[in-house]
Amino acid sequence: MNWQKIRNTLSAPLEWTADQVKARPKAFLIVWTATSITAFILGARWF
Repeated sequence: MNWQKIRNTLSAPLEWTADQVKARPKAFLIVWTATSITAFILGARWF
């Protein structure tokens, strides 16, 4: 297992996401809020 390669593979999407957040913080906030609310509703329904 090449840990450096694995780490690079994992960090690339995170860096891309960070760039998207910097470019469009409001859009990201809206999506994040909607996702959180959806997850909360689904969680409340299941538990």
